Amino acid sequence: MVRKKMTFAPGKHPNSLDNLKYHEGRPQVYDQPKKQRNVTVTDKGWKGAREAIKSAGYDSLSEFLELLGRGEIALPDPPTED
Repeated sequence: MVRKKMTFAPGKHPNSLDNLKYHEGRPQVYDQPKKQRNVTVTDKGWKGAREAIKSAGYDSLSEFLELLGRGEIALPDPPTED
């Protein structure tokens, strides 16, 4: 018995379609998706900010900014000039 070779259009093979799963990357932690933003800062400023955030116990600058913007953490008052 000779099997006839089945041909499928590119991307239409049933095995390929079964392997395709829709996903949006990381699961959402908040009630809306995050968007990529742009910050302009010197290399020294960026490195210092990342080190300060890590030493304060945050996993990333992104996490810190999210929590700051949501009012879940507060910055200390700036020093007063005497």
